[in-house]
Amino acid sequence: MSENIELFDTSNFGKTHPLYTKTNHRIVGKFKSETGSLAPLKFVGLRAKMYSLFVPHNPKECKIRAKGIKRSYVKKKVRHDQFLTVLKTLKPTPSTLISFSPQITSCGLLQLIKPVLMLLMIDDIFYRMALSPLHAVTSEFPESL
Repeated sequence: MSENIELFDTSNFGKTHPLYTKTNHRIVGKFKSETGSLAPLKFVGLRAKMYSLFVPHNPKECKIRAKGIKRSYVKKKVRHDQFLTVLKTLKPTPSTLISFSPQITSCGLLQLIKPVLMLLMIDDIFYRMALSPLHAVTSEFPESL
């Protein structure tokens, strides 16, 4: 990495780290480490924008990203071990999500409790097609363009 330091933004490394520099800070096209100078020990990527990076000695640097799931839920409930379980068993992680509806009733706001599948290994459209292939929407491409 030190041979190609001009390709990296190392501004999130520790100030005492030998590769620390501010020269490429926020420059478009430069690679930046999500975990700083700490190397992640494990990576699990289930699909696009749904992954987990495990850093063993610094839990604050562990990164869990799950697009489509509320950030507060991911921060409190989702762990790296769940990503590993989904990867090994190929089964989604069921959970219940509590949300409040903007509909006002006599008691106040309406609380909705709905079961959802949180971590999936496959995209949602393919999962829905596997559950009910008769209701899946397909698009056909013309044979000649």
